[in-house]
Amino acid sequence: MGLFNRLLGLRSTEDFFTEIVAHLFDTSPQTCMDWVKHERLSDAEYDGVHVSTQQALAALEDHETGSRLDILIELYDQQGTDVILIESKIASREGDEQLRRYAQHLERRSDARSKTLLYITRDYDPKDENEIFDGLGDRVSFESRRWHDFYNFLKDQPRTDLTGEILRFMEEQGMAQSNQFTPVDVLALSNVPKALSMMDETMSGEVSAKFEAVTGNLLKSRAGTLSNLQEHGRYLLYSLPQHNWSFWCGLGYYLWWESAADYPALGIWLGVSPKSQDRHQIISAMKEIEERDGWESSELDYSRAWSSVGRESSLQDFLSSDDHVAEIKKFFLESLDELQEIREQYPHLPWGDTTH
Repeated sequence: MGLFNRLLGLRSTEDFFTEIVAHLFDTSPQTCMDWVKHERLSDAEYDGVHVSTQQALAALEDHETGSRLDILIELYDQQGTDVILIESKIASREGDEQLRRYAQHLERRSDARSKTLLYITRDYDPKDENEIFDGLGDRVSFESRRWHDFYNFLKDQPRTDLTGEILRFMEEQGMAQSNQFTPVDVLALSNVPKALSMMDETMSGEVSAKFEAVTGNLLKSRAGTLSNLQEHGRYLLYSLPQHNWSFWCGLGYYLWWESAADYPALGIWLGVSPKSQDRHQIISAMKEIEERDGWESSELDYSRAWSSVGRESSLQDFLSSDDHVAEIKKFFLESLDELQEIREQYPHLPWGDTTH
């Protein structure tokens, strides 16, 4: 299948970029082999390379969901094949035990001479190798890299129309990051405490009280530390009616964006796990909820995904007002009014209490 056909229907920047990089490696095997050596993933001399993307794998016995591999590179010579499985992240973070599931799939490949799980991210996202490989032995190796490493490698290669466009795209997506603080970085750091304080103010008082009244419970320890913001990219009040993540409600901010020009999103969301026993009826209700004005859904038709429906807006929409905090609180309260209507319309959903 050609590159443009593969790009049709892609929903995320990550999938788009995955296909572009895979196309580069597939059409220029030497570039792929040079990159493998540059990253010290292997020093072998290979006869050829086979590259595939978005390969779907059924769930193994102890997996809650199936897996979809970003890029699978198979490098071969007359003696055998070495396999590198790449998981790419740009604007998101690792899914639930995603790397461990991939490691288990790799472990079962009996045809490979060596097997490497490579985690490449735009942002700093350290992983505990012991957690990923607990009980798996040493038959699979783990490596992590940053996308700016690939950018620096590609920048030193002979320039083509394709590599030039890839480099430009990476620059636009903040993937060409240097290892130096810029004046913009320093300014952002100095304003972090104020930004956190303002987010707290928009979610406190009558907003948090109403959130607790509408949902029936409140997880007060919202993602309120820099480490949690960095790891999860969200700053939310949570309601976990079932005391787990199978059905949840969150109100607040999502801070992961796909481009440096994007603004954080704020709003209220209902989410359901792929393993929820009530998933069918929840998804059915979500499909009706998304018909409400201002509500949008995500991944409702993919049974192995975390699915959600929510009412959200961009922070940019509030910057023209005289009082940002007051306008955002108004938006949150209006969203909670709608959530109250939704709860009354769908009392059969697993809200977790019977006080409403």
